[in-house]
Amino acid sequence: MKTIQDAATFIKSHICKVPDDFEIADTLKNGFEHAEIVDGIKELRLILQLIADNVICDAQTDAEMHITDKPSNDFHLIFPALTSPYIMLFCIGLCGEFVNGSSNCMTIDGTKLFDAFKKSRGKNHNQHLIFLSNLGFEFSVDVSAKSFKLNKIDALEVRYPDSPSVLVGLKCLVEATVQISPQIYKAQKSYAIQPLFMRSDYHALNLPKKFAYDIRDCAA
Repeated sequence: MKTIQDAATFIKSHICKVPDDFEIADTLKNGFEHAEIVDGIKELRLILQLIADNVICDAQTDAEMHITDKPSNDFHLIFPALTSPYIMLFCIGLCGEFVNGSSNCMTIDGTKLFDAFKKSRGKNHNQHLIFLSNLGFEFSVDVSAKSFKLNKIDALEVRYPDSPSVLVGLKCLVEATVQISPQIYKAQKSYAIQPLFMRSDYHALNLPKKFAYDIRDCAA
């Protein structure tokens, strides 16, 4: 893949088609209704596609996004502008906690989110919070302000008003990703499990004992 557009198109083509229903492990439900989780995964899939679409669009007007010194299958090393929005969304699901049992708002410790994003080899965290805000996510502080410092925020609230169930789907898919491969998570190498998340693989929600992590291994 010679350009970021090639990589984004590749990722988009491997995002799962989510059926109307699928199995979900009881340990992942956390009090949420089965149907709400299914709807959340469906809506999350659309957001993951939007990320790829927006990166492709941005690359058409930003010459620097086309440049890569040496082709590689490691998207993180060559195209951080592509993978970092996915990583930020993953880290929001990883660090976020629902407030008083509500499914329409997550609260996140800014330092925890900052550290998780950094450990996942994400680049330019502020830029990608702004990116997500342009996709419809709302934050309790102005993430585009010059004075904004993520690691100085005690409690960052996150909402997705257009479809609140997105946060439920996000949390469940991230938790499934972590549970399927706890040894990777404990080693603080969460970037290794991003492909599962990036393709919105609903199969993970049944917590299978064996799972293929490569983004190309999606069974739609």
